[in-house]
Amino acid sequence: MKLKFTSNTSTVDEIAEHLKAVGPHFIPPLNTYVEDIDAYAEKLHKNSFIAEAWVGTVLVGISATYINDPNKETAFLTNTSVLNEYHRLGIGKKLSMMIMNKCVEECFSSIDTEINKENFNSLILYETIGFKIKMDLGNSFILTKNIKDVKGI
Repeated sequence: MKLKFTSNTSTVDEIAEHLKAVGPHFIPPLNTYVEDIDAYAEKLHKNSFIAEAWVGTVLVGISATYINDPNKETAFLTNTSVLNEYHRLGIGKKLSMMIMNKCVEECFSSIDTEINKENFNSLILYETIGFKIKMDLGNSFILTKNIKDVKGI
């Protein structure tokens, strides 16, 4: 298996296909809070920076972040997902690092993300790469990572 990492090369259809494949494994499942996966894929494609992992022509992982705060304060990592059969290979971590490098390049100060409290794998991943709890929202946490002084993660 040869992994290839890119950014912003996937199509709306490829993103939608990926999200439909991983969505049932989200905690809670993606379709319980995103009504239209195709529209969400289009929104991600149009408005976010997407780090991608490919095996051949299969989009096996994405990490999508809104890097559009005009004050360049906080980017929002909205989705990191990897197909189940590619879990535990470091793909999520690599995609997250690509996002952090892009945010550093764009001179942002921090990255936030929201994670369901029952999504232990994601909580462990983000803790491993330096995210801290910023806010407790009841069923989820807002996590944050200060990247202002980070150079070449």
